[in-house]
Amino acid sequence: MTDKIAAVRAALAAGDTPTAQKMLRWLLKHEASAEACVLAAQHLATTPDEQISLLRQALTHDAFHTAANRLLLKLEGSTPRNLAPNEWARHTGEVPLPEIQRQRRPDRFQRHAARQRFWSRLGCVAGIIFMLSFSVAMIRAIGLLPGVINGSLALWTGRPAPVLAIAGTPLAQRPDAITTLQPSLVEVATSQDMEILDAGYLHQHTFDGYAGQEYAIYVQFLSVNAADVPRNVALIAPDGREATRLCNRGRILQGGSNLTLTCLLDRSGTWRVNVLGREGESVGTYFIGVERLDA
Repeated sequence: MTDKIAAVRAALAAGDTPTAQKMLRWLLKHEASAEACVLAAQHLATTPDEQISLLRQALTHDAFHTAANRLLLKLEGSTPRNLAPNEWARHTGEVPLPEIQRQRRPDRFQRHAARQRFWSRLGCVAGIIFMLSFSVAMIRAIGLLPGVINGSLALWTGRPAPVLAIAGTPLAQRPDAITTLQPSLVEVATSQDMEILDAGYLHQHTFDGYAGQEYAIYVQFLSVNAADVPRNVALIAPDGREATRLCNRGRILQGGSNLTLTCLLDRSGTWRVNVLGREGESVGTYFIGVERLDA
């Protein structure tokens, strides 16, 4: 507390109000402070408006002045005095709806943030779908896709359902499946083709041959789940008979993941190479080639 403020308080304590008021006027003009404004509001102001003005001036010097805040709250109450009385006389429903909508309209930054959130979420969903699709494709390519999941995927993608049994007998126990099953893929054979074969499906590769010509046929699976490819490859003659007996069998690599056939054709027409997909024997990615040897 300064000496001048102390002198004002001493005059007030002695009952010399005129002298105290004279000193307060000098302080407000030359050395205004929060304490001087509060004392002036208490002992110099003559109307509530003057008191409020002095108390607000005190808060400009010290926003946390306890006495100034307490007295101002007591004078103003909870209703701000700078609002017209008719603002507090409004009732629910008197403000037009368009005015409320204009007041609540989001700014361009809020709209931009909302768009960013939408595209971010859409990107996350698309990324998840892509990763799942890529993972399924890789598992299918290496021949590790379970038959149950493969059947479900066939329904979703519109492919024919895999054949896992013929006349109630599991496909693994039907040696004739390679000649009786309807092919899900038929294409003209070339010197090198690549396909992905799932369990329960038959691929058919065709070529035109003539009697007395010799052809080399090779099938090589790259999947880790191809253990008995020779059992699931057959040469079909133009008359529909199984003609693999006309061929000499061999292998390019050790193991059951590949097969080579050297065949001397005994009649002319369209010949077929059937490749059957059996789980654990011949599924996944494979290469096939058909070439004439005596050309």
